[in-house]
Amino acid sequence: MTTTIDDIKKCVKQWQSQGIDLDGYNTKQSAMDLVDLTKALGVDKVNLWGISYGTHLAFATAKYHPTIINKMVLASSEGLNHTIKRPGRVQALLENVDLMLKQDPDTAEKYPDLLGMMKRVLDKVSIKPEIVKTKSFRKKDITVGISKIDLQFALSYIFLRDPEYLKQMPRMFNDMDKGNFAEIGSYIAYIKSMSSSNNPMGIAMDSASGISAERWKLVQQEAKTSLVGRTTNFPFPDINHVIPVKDLGDEFREEVVTDIPTLFLAGTLDGRTLYQSQMELTKNFSNRQVITIEGAGHNLFMSHPDVTANIYDFLNANTVNNKTPKNQTIKLAPIQFQ
Repeated sequence: MTTTIDDIKKCVKQWQSQGIDLDGYNTKQSAMDLVDLTKALGVDKVNLWGISYGTHLAFATAKYHPTIINKMVLASSEGLNHTIKRPGRVQALLENVDLMLKQDPDTAEKYPDLLGMMKRVLDKVSIKPEIVKTKSFRKKDITVGISKIDLQFALSYIFLRDPEYLKQMPRMFNDMDKGNFAEIGSYIAYIKSMSSSNNPMGIAMDSASGISAERWKLVQQEAKTSLVGRTTNFPFPDINHVIPVKDLGDEFREEVVTDIPTLFLAGTLDGRTLYQSQMELTKNFSNRQVITIEGAGHNLFMSHPDVTANIYDFLNANTVNNKTPKNQTIKLAPIQFQ
């Protein structure tokens, strides 16, 4: 983390030398920009359609400028106090995957203890990192060092994001458990190549949204027993103190309570904005419709034709069944684990 903080300091210095005002990048300011957008468009209200951080912005707009919103469609929701994710809920997702493997006759014998195997591999490279010769995704010969935190990053940013990668995860850990680290080396090399790239807007936005003291305490406690540690949120909030932006404060982080007609879409295998957290957020919306996509990950819009159909119907309906929340489940085909 010390190296990362030093790198961020250099980035901040460069951005400031270019005249970039990082304090102008925050979600509350962006919500005000949406107000200006309605004026520029000459409309009184807009429909907001967002995914991931886009929902974070939508929540802020609903909180501070509700009169400009007609309806909202929010997928893979990130609440106002959810910028920093809970490691315990990432661990719960891994436990769910372990259960899925045990209940499937095709994988029960092959992967009888996924969590135990993962811990074994992580402990092994924690004691002695692996050095492997492999090929990058561009087919170049490379040598890669693989440590515990490298594998945790791979879990947080690749394998737990969407089912297309999740289905590979048990097999890859099984390979590593047998001493074969060549394939995972390509993924680690990709993550390392991206680690030196920082976006001023993204850095400033997340720093400004921050985290409440109560949630930060919970995150640190849960990280002690989660296989991913705190990598899901890296490098936040550790770098916040070197980013020259004002923390938006606990008042900002209090979740919005509203009757704005809102359609929520949530994937049960989303390792970025965890399903349990998304369901908590929906409870504050009295005029809500919730669609659970069973087996979907973070990027769920194209996961099933019914997703698009439901969004279309919701936005085009003349009325919404006020005060009567609706719940629906779309079931995707079971993951075919490798």
